[in-house]
Amino acid sequence: MKNKFEICEEAQYYINKGFIDINDKVEFKTIRDVSDLFNKQYKGFQRSWIKIYNDWKIVASCYQMPENNLYKNELSADGNYFYYSLKEKNNAKKEEAVKGIIMHEMETTYLFLKYPNTRRYKFVGVFEKDIAKMEKSIREKNPMVVYKKKSDRIELKSIF
Repeated sequence: MKNKFEICEEAQYYINKGFIDINDKVEFKTIRDVSDLFNKQYKGFQRSWIKIYNDWKIVASCYQMPENNLYKNELSADGNYFYYSLKEKNNAKKEEAVKGIIMHEMETTYLFLKYPNTRRYKFVGVFEKDIAKMEKSIREKNPMVVYKKKSDRIELKSIF
């Protein structure tokens, strides 16, 4: 069991390196280990969003793939878009969830996905919410949250 000052070995390596890139292909066992990358050192309950600074403009997000019990999660084949939607038959609830994300101050996410065949969280890129695509999904009666890839790398030096 880690004490409050220990950082997982994988996170410590990339903190010392100063960045993490998708080509590194590192995998983190838990959301708590991902939080170490950002000097948050979560313990106990693990939220899927890790707030990086005092505001919510930048977060690290940890999602299960291809889907968990509540959400349907999908990464585009080229890795440039990430989509998720509520697994809900009520389209009004789906639409409200997407509108909530549009209005949320979060702009950027460092995205980590947990694939069923690995059971670990893998960094897949830095993504920004795509408000135009989300609004279009609402108009087309297929509401979903949409993020577009901005970068393959997180500069950790600016966080520590």
